[in-house]
Amino acid sequence: MKSGTEVNRRGFPAAAITLAAALVGLHGYFTAPARADGGQGSQAMAQGKRDMTEGRYRRAMRRFRQAAAKGNSDAMDNIGVLYGQGDGVPQDYLKAMAWYRKAAAKGNGDAMNSIGFLYGHGDGAPKNAAKAMAWYRKAATKGNGMAMYNIGVLYGHGDGVPQDYPTAMAWYRKAAAKGNGNAMNSIGFLYGHGDGAPKNAAKAMAWYRKAATKGNCSAFFNIGMLYDHGEGVPRDYAQALEWLRKAATKGNGDAMNSIGFLYDHGDGVPKDAAKAMRWYRRAAAKGDRLAMYNIGNDYYHGNDVPRDKGKALAWWRKAAAKGSCHAMNNIGALYGRGDGVRQDRATAIAWYRKAAAKGNSLAMYNIGIDYYHGTGVPQNYVKAMAWWRNAAAKGSSAAMANIGFLYDHGEGVPKDAGKSMAWYRRAAAKGSGLGMLNVGIGYYTGDGAPRDKNKALMWLQRAEAAGGQGALLARKAIAQIKGR
Repeated sequence: MKSGTEVNRRGFPAAAITLAAALVGLHGYFTAPARADGGQGSQAMAQGKRDMTEGRYRRAMRRFRQAAAKGNSDAMDNIGVLYGQGDGVPQDYLKAMAWYRKAAAKGNGDAMNSIGFLYGHGDGAPKNAAKAMAWYRKAATKGNGMAMYNIGVLYGHGDGVPQDYPTAMAWYRKAAAKGNGNAMNSIGFLYGHGDGAPKNAAKAMAWYRKAATKGNCSAFFNIGMLYDHGEGVPRDYAQALEWLRKAATKGNGDAMNSIGFLYDHGDGVPKDAAKAMRWYRRAAAKGDRLAMYNIGNDYYHGNDVPRDKGKALAWWRKAAAKGSCHAMNNIGALYGRGDGVRQDRATAIAWYRKAAAKGNSLAMYNIGIDYYHGTGVPQNYVKAMAWWRNAAAKGSSAAMANIGFLYDHGEGVPKDAGKSMAWYRRAAAKGSGLGMLNVGIGYYTGDGAPRDKNKALMWLQRAEAAGGQGALLARKAIAQIKGR
C-alpha cells in the first residue's frame, strides 16, 4: 500500500476559462439573393436586382413577379429567397418552397440547392436529409458550387449518409474550384483536424487564407486561432487579435469570446479583466456558450466584478442550456459542495451525468469520486472504477492515478501491484504529481517494480517539482529516504 495516498478529490472550478472550443464547423446557407439572367423578363429582373441590393424588397418582389410571369426562372428563385428570408414579405417557407419548385422545374440550379436546404433544415417541409441530398445532387449537376459544398457538409456530418471525410473533402474541393469560400474554409478545417486528409496546420492556414480572400468570416476566425495557438505559423498574438477583430466586426461570437480571452490572460495585449468582460458579454449576446461560461467563471472568481456565486450559477445555466459540458460540470460541483447553493448531492450527480453524456472527462471523474465515497449514490467501487476508466480514456491523469489507487488497495478489483504501478506511470506521464509520487514510492518499497532507491528519489523529486497535492508528501518521503 502506498503511503500518504488517497483518492484524489475534485477541484473547483472544473475547467477554468477555455479558448474557443473548436475551429468553426460546417454550415449550409440559403442561396445568395438577387440573381439575374438574360432573356424572358430580363428588364424587370435587372430592376428587381437593383431594388433588392438597395433594400427595397417590396418593389423587388413586384419586379420579380413581373419577370416570373414571363417565365424567368431566376425571378422565381428570388421570390423564393424573399419569402425564405422574410424580406419585404412575412417569412413563409411554404411559399418559398413553392417558388423554388417552379424555378427548379425550369432547370434552375440555385433553386434546386435551396429546396435541398429547406429539406435539410425542415423548413417548409418535414426534415429529410435524404431528400436534401437528392436535391443538392441535382443542383450540383447544374454546376452549383453551393450545392457541392452542401453535399460535402452532409458527408462531413454523416447526415443522411454515412460520415465520410474523404468524400466530404472531394466535394469541398469541387465547390472551392467554383470559388465557394465556405468550401475553402471547410477544406482548411479538415486539414486542421486531420479528417479526410493527414493533419496539416500549414495547409489548413493556406486554405483559410483563400477563404478569407472571399470575405469568409469563419476563415478570419480560424486564421486568428492558428496564430493564437502557433499552429502552422509562429505564435503571434498581435496577428491573432487582428484576425479575430476582423471576424468580430462581421458578428462572429466565437471571435468576440476569444478576444475576451486574450484580454483576460494578457496575451498580446495588456491584461484587462474589464475589457475581457465586455467582449464576453458581446459574444454572449450572440449566443456564444463559451462566453457565457467565461462570464460565469469571472463572477465565480470575482475577476474585476464583485464575486457573486449566484450570478456565476445563472451564467453557467445559460451556457449549459446551449450545450456547454464545462458549465454542466461546474453546476454539479456547486451543488455537490453546497457552494453558493443549498447542497444537493442528487442534483450534483444529475448535472455530472449531463456533462459526462457530452464527453466531459472531469464530470466522469467526479461521478467516480461520488461512487467511491458514496455521496449522492450508494458507495460502489466497481462503478467508481468504470467511471474513472471512462475519464482515463479521455486523458484524465487524475482518473488514471485513482485507478492505480484502486488496484493498489484491492477496492472493486483484485489487488494487483503491477497494474497499480502501470496506471500510476500513465498518470505520471500525463503530469500527475500523485502519479509521480506513487511511482516513486513503488520503487522504494518494491511494490509493482524492483526496489531502486535512485529511481525512487528521481520520481519523488519530480512529484515535488510538480507541486499540488503530492508535493508535500513527496518532500517528506525524500527526507525520510535520505535520512536512512
